[in-house]
Amino acid sequence: MTPQDFTVWATATFGKYLPAMQYEVELWLSSHNGYFIAALREIALRTHPSMYGKPPGVAELVKMQGEAYARGHDLEAIEAARNPKKMIGEVVENVSEEEALEQARKFRELMGVKP
Repeated sequence: MTPQDFTVWATATFGKYLPAMQYEVELWLSSHNGYFIAALREIALRTHPSMYGKPPGVAELVKMQGEAYARGHDLEAIEAARNPKKMIGEVVENVSEEEALEQARKFRELMGVKP
């Protein structure tokens, strides 16, 4: 989630920001990653008073940031678990000894190592 996504959501949920406050909220959020911002959205939905015309400003968001950091890390871990990356050195397939030697030769050639 981007800072602009957050303010669009907050505007639709809580009402319109004053232009200067929308700028300040987006500026403050711009130093955070998308997982933090998504977590902040969840927390704001749960804890910010549902008064139309009063979207959360920077002061309210700062009060939520401790919980948002923890939840953001959870969201990032969940995403990483859903899309695991192959580790360097992980065996992807079984190859014969001849194929391994040929790949090693090609790698040495690519790196400019003379036999």
